Amino acid sequence: MSSLGATLAAAREARGATASEVAAATNIKVQHIEAIERDDFAPFAAPAYARGFIRIYADHVGVDPGPLVAEYRAAHESPPALSPPRVLNQASLAMSEEPGAGGDAASNDAGTPAGFEPGLDTRSVVRVAIGVFCIVVVVLVLTHLFRGDRADSSRPGAGDAGETAGEPLLIEGPPPPYLDPGDVP
Repeated sequence: MSSLGATLAAAREARGATASEVAAATNIKVQHIEAIERDDFAPFAAPAYARGFIRIYADHVGVDPGPLVAEYRAAHESPPALSPPRVLNQASLAMSEEPGAGGDAASNDAGTPAGFEPGLDTRSVVRVAIGVFCIVVVVLVLTHLFRGDRADSSRPGAGDAGETAGEPLLIEGPPPPYLDPGDVP
């Protein structure tokens, strides 16, 4: 069985294309094309880049990218270390209150997994901070919008004894026209 790099190189050569032509057509650096063909994934900044370039390259040369990406994952990516989710119910809470009860070798006296440190991760802290910021902004905007119900201190006579926040402003009418002393009969 050939490697994913050899499979892609053979497909490229079958089309009569050079690595430079594939690089130009796919907007992938020629160095990355050559690295994929050598099965050398060290030049890639992250596995996501390598997987993406493998998909693009395979699509370009007419090879199904699914098996190649699966081969890359199996050979170059380790699965994340996951522990089974812990379900807390009344029974497990009661067991965790008794030191040494119901615990196993991989847990401490409180029944929590070994190596587990309670607390918030950075993402949670950032999400909470963004949420608080959004709430503050909404409160400030709403306060500003509904502030018009109160007396506006910029209006003349605002805050006088006879005017309250709910009273309409009385307009007496236009002022008398200005008369020039020479126009008077």
